[in-house]
Amino acid sequence: MAEQESQLNEYFDQENIDLLKGIDEVKRYQTKIKRRFLKALFGLIIIVIIPLLFPHQRDFDVVHNAFLFQFVLFIVFLYSCFAFFLAIIQSQEKNGRPRLSVLWHIGIMDFTNFLIGVFAFFTLINTFLFSFTSVALEDSQSMVPTIYPGDQLIIQHFQSDYQRHDIVVAKIDTELYYLKRLIGLPGETINCENNRFVITDRSGETFILDEPYLDRYLGTCEGELLSLTIPEGYYYIVGDNRAHSSDSRNPAVGLIPIQNMHGRVVFRITPFSDFGRIE
Repeated sequence: MAEQESQLNEYFDQENIDLLKGIDEVKRYQTKIKRRFLKALFGLIIIVIIPLLFPHQRDFDVVHNAFLFQFVLFIVFLYSCFAFFLAIIQSQEKNGRPRLSVLWHIGIMDFTNFLIGVFAFFTLINTFLFSFTSVALEDSQSMVPTIYPGDQLIIQHFQSDYQRHDIVVAKIDTELYYLKRLIGLPGETINCENNRFVITDRSGETFILDEPYLDRYLGTCEGELLSLTIPEGYYYIVGDNRAHSSDSRNPAVGLIPIQNMHGRVVFRITPFSDFGRIE
């Protein structure tokens, strides 16, 4: 009996107790690192996979299209992998205590996970809700005086029930996007009389299009327009600056299919003097 008590006392002496505590601390540390790594991996999957699964708005994705974001994302990914393997391979010293240099990585990984979370958040916002864009400084006078070159805009694209007078983003060719005013809806007939658009809607009602947003000196139709019925799934779009806009009046542009519509412009960020909603 006395011998057994002696063995127990020897086993539970202070040195062995400290060793057991160190081993337990190492395991807790490894668990923390693994959790942080899995969170980072989940965020990276969102950033990379979501735009591939839903590519419609990818051209407006600030995370994927900006070199700085791409570079930071790559560095964060490499660091997360490094910290994970470091925690597994060099997690403890000879006395069973976690290495101090490795423990520092917990705080750093908290920061990198925050960055990944921000990038993932903007990826989801860009894919399903809103996008940010700017108007090119050259050859982009078609929406003056409503929108000017250099304006920074927010595009809403979480719903596709486009309405007459919406300012929309449309992809007219394989590379370029255009801002135009939507004036003709599917099923309607549109023509030009006395320099004004005349529309016959689905119910058969005919009316002259009221366009209070136009500068009265810019005109409306600005040219000949044969009577045209818009088929299902297509829209008729024109620029507010009718004399300097290539739009649905031009046969080379024509009607815009719904899959080439990328949202409506709802808000102007800059210039700050014009900050607010766009009508």
